[in-house]
Amino acid sequence: NNLEDLPANSQVDLPLWLVCPLHKKNMIQIELPKHFEMKMRDEMSSGASNINLRDYSHYFFEVGMKLATETKNIDLRDTLMVAFTGDRFDTLMVHALSRWDDDNTELAHKLTSTELKLLNEGIKTSR
Repeated sequence: NNLEDLPANSQVDLPLWLVCPLHKKNMIQIELPKHFEMKMRDEMSSGASNINLRDYSHYFFEVGMKLATETKNIDLRDTLMVAFTGDRFDTLMVHALSRWDDDNTELAHKLTSTELKLLNEGIKTSR
């Protein structure tokens, strides 16, 4: 029977649904994925509309906010909120509400799942 505990300070990738309850029980420490660390936050603060966040995760904002809440990382939370409600949101609304007959394929490839849902709903509403 090879059931042994992990050595202390081991690093493993875990699904988010498992990370949160283990962290609440102080069984693990959370290390943020690279795309939520300071370098990326600085890039997002400089202009999130130019970053293809979907390349990092289709659920970039949802995962980021969950991790920010779980780790009590106010800077990450604030950066994500500004990135979501800033230039990206403005561009999204312009396309959704005034250009529904245009081809939005290029834009859609850069959007996270939440942004894509907003774009589609906006297009439906503006027709």
